Amino acid sequence: MRYAVLAAALCLPCAPALAQPEVERLEIASEAASANFQAFAVARIPELAGTMTPFIWDDEMRAVGTCTLGILRRDGGDLAVSTYLAEMETFAATTVTSLEQFGEGPSRTLTNDLSWEIADTCNAIEVTMRLMEASGFAGVLTDPANVARLSAQ
Repeated sequence: MRYAVLAAALCLPCAPALAQPEVERLEIASEAASANFQAFAVARIPELAGTMTPFIWDDEMRAVGTCTLGILRRDGGDLAVSTYLAEMETFAATTVTSLEQFGEGPSRTLTNDLSWEIADTCNAIEVTMRLMEASGFAGVLTDPANVARLSAQ
């Protein structure tokens, strides 16, 4: 589920101007992945229709995305960033068919160590959870009855 939080999300204002298109790609992919999850949730639990609003990035989330890409670039160079973005875009274009699939997350680029570093350094979990709360996404994932229905095959 940690990857789902980082996926939903990810993803600092001091970043070079060249990074902006990368951050925009990450934002678009993250928002699309969230919309795909919401469609999956409503298909499984029709009464959720209208209870969740789109997961929309704000300036704080863009800072998280910029920070995330900076850590990936520091750790693995431009190839790690481009690979991660491609993974996110592929994930965002994939229809969500199970809670487990979504929870596994999109990326093999993010190791556990990098995920924790991003969470700590970029304030990723706090910012993502705030946006998830605002969209209703968090409420769906914290309700045991919803999780059971989403997990049903």
